[in-house]
Amino acid sequence: MKAGSVEALSDTSMVLSPNDVQLLPAPTVAKAFDPATGSLNLHSFRFENHVATATLVDALKILHGQGSKLKALILDNVKLVRDEVFYEAPQGIFSDLESISWNAVQGLGDKTLEFLAVNCPRLHSLCMSFCTRISEKGLEKVGKGCPALATLILRNCNQLGDAALTVIGETMGKTLTTLNMECLSRVTPGAFAKSIKQCVLLRELHVRSCVCLTVESVIGAFEAHGDALRALDMSDVACDNDLLGAVATVCPNLERLWLGAVGVAMCIPASHAVSDVGLETALGMGWKGLKDVRIARLDSVTEAALVLLVDANRASLEEFEVAAMPHAGKAGHLLSALAKCTRLRIVNLFNAGVVEGDCGELQAVLPNLVLNVTP
Repeated sequence: MKAGSVEALSDTSMVLSPNDVQLLPAPTVAKAFDPATGSLNLHSFRFENHVATATLVDALKILHGQGSKLKALILDNVKLVRDEVFYEAPQGIFSDLESISWNAVQGLGDKTLEFLAVNCPRLHSLCMSFCTRISEKGLEKVGKGCPALATLILRNCNQLGDAALTVIGETMGKTLTTLNMECLSRVTPGAFAKSIKQCVLLRELHVRSCVCLTVESVIGAFEAHGDALRALDMSDVACDNDLLGAVATVCPNLERLWLGAVGVAMCIPASHAVSDVGLETALGMGWKGLKDVRIARLDSVTEAALVLLVDANRASLEEFEVAAMPHAGKAGHLLSALAKCTRLRIVNLFNAGVVEGDCGELQAVLPNLVLNVTP
């Protein structure tokens, strides 16, 4: 998108890039205007690419003045000159917000979270990836002021530690269904187990690059409600056979699973690696309804074990990915197993011992399959 432009994504969604806020009342906005109510029927607004703070505030004032009832507010790569900036905007524009997504917003801190706690009573989803100034104090305000919060994403907020997890468990544990704590490497096993144990409705958990996971912490976290968990991202976690077996034991009904090393610099020691034994043990505990499986750099897992995994989930598997495992499909057995998965929609085989010419049978059986293969 060009700088200084407003782009309508749909009748109820719009993007504002830097420069001229005066573009807001332009004809681009006209189709979102509801003549029956005399208001702007705009539900989603996105500010991106270093849009000025003054422009952000002015835009919110214009939207409020035109009667817009925002449901979603997205800030992407925006710099706030001060943490209190939202107090300068009309507070009524925030009252109907259900989803807030803030990615790499510089200057955003606990004052902003305090503002949300007071002015966003309907907030259902909050994403604050790469927001490095927030703390457990701000999270506590949100937990107490936003009683409907179900999704919390804190990717790469690596300043957060045990105190933040404690607050999450105590103030949001009864409502959270999705928690992304990717790269929260300061969290210890005890705090992890205690917090997750309090999140009794949790269905999706991302712990990529968290060193906190141990067999004991997983069992302690999920022993009472692990059967409700449906999605687990354990990428870049030093997961051995014992840990994988523990996860399968207490979380037998997973539908989405990420395993292995995906970070460029990540290297899981051989002594802390999953092998065929671990995968076979996990399949013996459950995991017969997986829909989405992504595995990377598990060098001790052979093609035979991957075939067992696919066969066990033949009736449910929709997406499958293997990366940086050059022997995974070399003998062709994995491709044959995938060809029997009638619900399969997407297959990614990246450096998995397969070339596109090997996939003729798979493409013939599943002509609508999205297939991505790199040698």
